[in-house]
Amino acid sequence: MVKTTIADLQSLKGVRKVVATTAFDTWTAAAAQEAGVDLIVAWANTLEDTKFVVSQVRKGAPDVVIGTGLPIDIAYNSQEDALRCAAELREAGADIMYCSALVPDKFEGLCKQHYPCCGHCGYLPVNDTWFGGPRGVGKTPSEAIKLWDDIIALEKAGCYAIELECAPARFGELITSRTKMSIISMGSGNLDGQYVFAEDLFGSNPGHVPRHAVVYGDMYKDAVRHLTSYKDDVLSGKYPTEEHCIKIPDGEFDKFMEHLSSHPVVPPPSTAFKPKGQKLTIWDLKALKGKRKLVVTTAFDYWTAKAAEEAGADLILGWGSDLNSTQYVVREVRRGAPNTLIGSGLPHPAYCSQRDALATAGALRNVGVDVFYCSGLVPDKFEGLCKQHYPCTGHVGYLPVNNEWFGGPRAVGKTAAEAIKVFEDVKALEAAGCIAIEMECVPARVAAEITKRTNMIIISMGSGPDCDGQFLFAEDVLGSNNGKVPRHAKVYGNFYKDAVGYFNKYKEAVLNQAYPEKKHEIKMSDEAYEALYVWCFPGQ
Repeated sequence: MVKTTIADLQSLKGVRKVVATTAFDTWTAAAAQEAGVDLIVAWANTLEDTKFVVSQVRKGAPDVVIGTGLPIDIAYNSQEDALRCAAELREAGADIMYCSALVPDKFEGLCKQHYPCCGHCGYLPVNDTWFGGPRGVGKTPSEAIKLWDDIIALEKAGCYAIELECAPARFGELITSRTKMSIISMGSGNLDGQYVFAEDLFGSNPGHVPRHAVVYGDMYKDAVRHLTSYKDDVLSGKYPTEEHCIKIPDGEFDKFMEHLSSHPVVPPPSTAFKPKGQKLTIWDLKALKGKRKLVVTTAFDYWTAKAAEEAGADLILGWGSDLNSTQYVVREVRRGAPNTLIGSGLPHPAYCSQRDALATAGALRNVGVDVFYCSGLVPDKFEGLCKQHYPCTGHVGYLPVNNEWFGGPRAVGKTAAEAIKVFEDVKALEAAGCIAIEMECVPARVAAEITKRTNMIIISMGSGPDCDGQFLFAEDVLGSNNGKVPRHAKVYGNFYKDAVGYFNKYKEAVLNQAYPEKKHEIKMSDEAYEALYVWCFPGQ
């Protein structure tokens, strides 16, 4: 597939409709590209968060034009600040610079430096304080004239396109016919293109769906259903089955058990499980050992976290590639799951020293992390964290940080020597103060015996049914992972395929002009339209 250019989009005016949507993660972007969407828009609240989101979207959609919003706390200040933001966002993967309410002089500075810019007119979210929330803009002669002037000013500044949001359809049709810019409609009638958020197309928006939106799926309810099925299967013992487990040869297991002969089984705690609220505490987790299985999954966005909480997950893990992106992810997950324990990995520089680990953990606790986890963090770093009352989860078995050693994911513990090393790692992390361990891709019999010999909670990822809990990525449970599904995973949905289907329906509806319908449009009275026309075209 050849990447679309801005010139390609411009050439579509009057030929066919432009199809635009949103994406905030890699898999949604990949589905949008596969469906043939022309333009993907992605953003966040801050510059650093926006760079992270854009980089994820670019990873999923390398051949699609990506637009992004310039953050208001920097780009509004001056042309120089707008240019700095644009440069960093272009480096992250953005093609088009877009900003709700950025005034023409800032756009002019960007356009002179050859940044393709898209303005935004009509209803602007930054005006909620003025209007009290979303509403149609341009229904009166004075508002329509002001809207016309705003669009012409942005054209003079050099913008190649405008998002026209919640303006009357008759206004949109008139201005579209009088400008060389592409006018992309969000609830403003049948213009040069259409723009609907992916969360509305999918039905993954658990809140208000705007009047102009078209909804093809019910992905939020589907996510709750699939995550509930996963939880029920864990609690009932239906997951994992033997096919999800790793085996160890009998001879190697016998040698391992000989080593364990001097390590007696630890009886489960007698503490009663009496949670004080919906959100479990660390004390509650420890009290569950030997009583029922814990259900653990991932979330990297608001709506998946909300679905996981509604489904009853005990612990949700979310992280990014560095501290800034991890803070962004955790804020979104905490917003979606205010009453669920959230764990997150400690990114670099946590590996460097106890001081760095503590500083990183403090920054993550401030955005909502309850449990601190790090793949490959050694016991002395965990010890420093535990002494400062941070609940910590270690990670043993297969560690992604060891891919350079092993050449990729593989089972760990199929020989007696490796199994003994896993056990010793567990005991070292217990001595450091960890409250739990994720045990990944370890033979089921090895994991079961280790689980019996520690007071910690042992959470299995592909390590058999006899640990204290199970951990599956939400992308595997929901089927949004379009890549390789690991052997230990159980897939309940097919979200990636569903998303491609929903995007395809949207694209076909736009191209065939079946969307928008009259019910999606905002009306403008004849009197207001005539007043606008007379003002714009006196004497005609």
